[in-house]
Amino acid sequence: MSLAGTWALTRLALRRDRLVIPIWAVAVGGLVASGAGSLGGLYATTAERAELAASMSANSSMRALYGPVFGDSLGGLVAWRFGTFAVGASAPATAYGPISSRQKGLKTTCVRIRRIDADFIPAARRRSWASSRGF
Repeated sequence: MSLAGTWALTRLALRRDRLVIPIWAVAVGGLVASGAGSLGGLYATTAERAELAASMSANSSMRALYGPVFGDSLGGLVAWRFGTFAVGASAPATAYGPISSRQKGLKTTCVRIRRIDADFIPAARRRSWASSRGF
């Protein structure tokens, strides 16, 4: 397996999505940070966070939705609660990137084809072709 050209393709993708990637990163990071602040406000003491972790570990439906609790520290609770959300929120950005790149390339290709047609096909021939097809 050869990785020739991988760095060039990575640079191209980053150059094409230089605006979308930072916007998504700031948005998802901001939502996770605000969630950390809210969890810290709701469960201010270590005892409250330990009680939350124990009750969520005992709740099978919460384990099915968010997975096992990583710990009773604030960081562990934030990673447990918002980790799935951050991955889910990043999915649209991951799907949008290749689609937008293809659409930009398609538009550029269509413009190039039209320019080639305009340069190489005489105007009288273009008019006769269009009129014969009802345009």
